[in-house]
Amino acid sequence: MASGRGAGESTVGLALLVLSLTVMPVVSFGKLWAAARWDVPSLASEARETIACSYLSLTALGGVAATAIAGWWWIDAVFALVMIPWLVREGREGLRGEACFDDSVLCFCRECWFGVRSCPSDCCAAAA
Repeated sequence: MASGRGAGESTVGLALLVLSLTVMPVVSFGKLWAAARWDVPSLASEARETIACSYLSLTALGGVAATAIAGWWWIDAVFALVMIPWLVREGREGLRGEACFDDSVLCFCRECWFGVRSCPSDCCAAAA
Protein backbone atom coordinates (compact mmCIF):
# COMPACT_ATOMS: atom_id res chain seq x y z
CA MET A 1 0.00 0.00 0.00
CA ALA A 2 2.88 2.39 0.55
CA SER A 3 3.56 2.26 -3.17
CA GLY A 4 0.09 3.58 -3.94
CA ARG A 5 -1.08 0.33 -5.46
CA GLY A 6 -3.67 -1.69 -3.59
CA ALA A 7 -5.07 -5.09 -4.30
CA GLY A 8 -6.83 -5.49 -7.61
CA GLU A 9 -10.44 -6.47 -8.03
CA SER A 10 -11.63 -9.67 -9.64
CA THR A 11 -14.89 -10.69 -11.24
CA VAL A 12 -14.92 -13.91 -9.23
CA GLY A 13 -14.39 -11.98 -5.99
CA LEU A 14 -17.21 -9.56 -6.79
CA ALA A 15 -19.52 -12.45 -7.72
CA LEU A 16 -18.75 -14.27 -4.46
CA LEU A 17 -19.45 -11.15 -2.42
CA VAL A 18 -22.76 -10.57 -4.22
CA LEU A 19 -23.70 -14.23 -3.71
CA SER A 20 -22.78 -13.95 -0.04
CA LEU A 21 -24.96 -10.87 0.35
CA THR A 22 -27.95 -12.63 -1.16
CA VAL A 23 -27.58 -15.98 0.61
CA MET A 24 -26.30 -15.07 4.09
CA PRO A 25 -29.25 -12.89 5.20
CA VAL A 26 -31.72 -15.59 4.09
CA VAL A 27 -29.76 -18.24 5.97
CA SER A 28 -29.57 -16.10 9.12
CA PHE A 29 -33.31 -15.36 8.93
CA GLY A 30 -34.01 -19.10 8.74
CA LYS A 31 -31.68 -19.81 11.64
CA LEU A 32 -33.37 -17.15 13.79
CA TRP A 33 -36.79 -18.57 12.96
CA ALA A 34 -35.73 -22.12 13.79
CA ALA A 35 -33.99 -21.02 16.99
CA ALA A 36 -37.13 -19.28 18.23
CA ARG A 37 -39.45 -22.07 17.13
CA TRP A 38 -37.51 -24.88 18.81
CA ASP A 39 -35.86 -22.78 21.56
CA VAL A 40 -32.25 -23.44 20.55
CA PRO A 41 -30.01 -20.68 22.00
CA SER A 42 -26.87 -21.94 20.26
CA LEU A 43 -28.60 -21.63 16.88
CA ALA A 44 -29.65 -18.06 17.75
CA SER A 45 -26.02 -17.24 18.50
CA GLU A 46 -24.96 -18.81 15.21
CA ALA A 47 -27.60 -16.76 13.39
CA ARG A 48 -26.17 -13.55 14.84
CA GLU A 49 -22.74 -14.62 13.62
CA THR A 50 -24.19 -15.15 10.15
CA ILE A 51 -25.62 -11.62 10.27
CA ALA A 52 -22.13 -10.35 11.19
CA CYS A 53 -20.72 -12.20 8.18
CA SER A 54 -23.31 -10.49 5.98
CA TYR A 55 -22.24 -7.10 7.30
CA LEU A 56 -18.59 -7.93 6.65
CA SER A 57 -19.46 -9.02 3.10
CA LEU A 58 -21.31 -5.75 2.55
CA THR A 59 -18.35 -3.63 3.60
CA ALA A 60 -15.96 -5.77 1.54
CA LEU A 61 -18.18 -5.46 -1.53
CA GLY A 62 -18.40 -1.71 -1.03
CA GLY A 63 -14.63 -1.40 -0.87
CA VAL A 64 -13.91 -3.65 -3.83
CA ALA A 65 -16.63 -2.06 -5.97
CA ALA A 66 -15.47 1.47 -5.10
CA THR A 67 -11.91 0.52 -5.97
CA ALA A 68 -13.02 -0.96 -9.29
CA ILE A 69 -15.21 2.03 -10.17
CA ALA A 70 -13.09 4.94 -8.94
CA GLY A 71 -9.66 3.35 -9.16
CA TRP A 72 -8.66 4.69 -5.75
CA TRP A 73 -6.36 2.09 -4.19
CA TRP A 74 -6.98 3.41 -0.65
CA ILE A 75 -10.80 3.34 -0.63
CA ASP A 76 -10.90 -0.36 0.27
CA ALA A 77 -9.18 0.45 3.58
CA VAL A 78 -11.72 3.20 4.25
CA PHE A 79 -14.55 0.71 3.79
CA ALA A 80 -12.80 -1.65 6.19
CA LEU A 81 -13.02 1.07 8.85
CA VAL A 82 -16.81 0.95 8.50
CA MET A 83 -16.69 -2.42 10.26
CA ILE A 84 -15.33 -0.89 13.47
CA PRO A 85 -18.67 0.15 15.03
CA TRP A 86 -20.08 -3.35 14.59
CA LEU A 87 -16.94 -4.99 15.96
CA VAL A 88 -16.82 -2.67 18.97
CA ARG A 89 -20.50 -3.29 19.74
CA GLU A 90 -20.07 -7.05 19.47
CA GLY A 91 -16.97 -6.92 21.67
CA ARG A 92 -18.72 -4.86 24.34
CA GLU A 93 -21.69 -7.23 24.34
CA GLY A 94 -19.35 -10.16 24.74
CA LEU A 95 -17.51 -8.54 27.65
CA ARG A 96 -20.78 -7.74 29.40
CA GLY A 97 -22.14 -11.22 28.72
CA GLU A 98 -25.03 -9.89 26.63
CA ALA A 99 -24.13 -12.00 23.61
CA CYS A 100 -25.45 -15.14 25.27
CA PHE A 101 -29.06 -16.29 25.08
CA ASP A 102 -28.89 -18.45 28.22
CA ASP A 103 -31.70 -16.89 30.27
CA SER A 104 -33.68 -15.19 27.53
CA VAL A 105 -36.82 -16.21 25.71
CA LEU A 106 -36.03 -16.65 22.06
CA CYS A 107 -38.33 -14.53 19.99
CA PHE A 108 -39.11 -14.04 16.32
CA CYS A 109 -41.14 -10.85 16.08
CA ARG A 110 -40.74 -7.49 14.38
CA GLU A 111 -40.09 -5.64 17.68
CA CYS A 112 -36.84 -7.51 18.25
CA TRP A 113 -35.80 -7.47 14.60
CA PHE A 114 -36.80 -11.11 14.33
CA GLY A 115 -34.46 -12.27 17.06
CA VAL A 116 -31.44 -10.10 16.29
CA ARG A 117 -31.76 -8.24 19.60
CA SER A 118 -33.69 -8.80 22.82
CA CYS A 119 -37.41 -8.21 22.63
CA PRO A 120 -38.54 -4.88 24.17
CA SER A 121 -42.22 -5.82 24.22
CA ASP A 122 -44.36 -8.56 25.69
CA CYS A 123 -45.19 -10.09 22.31
CA CYS A 124 -43.10 -13.17 22.96
CA ALA A 125 -43.79 -13.55 26.68
CA ALA A 126 -46.55 -16.06 25.88
CA ALA A 127 -43.97 -18.33 24.27
CA ALA A 128 -42.09 -18.67 27.54
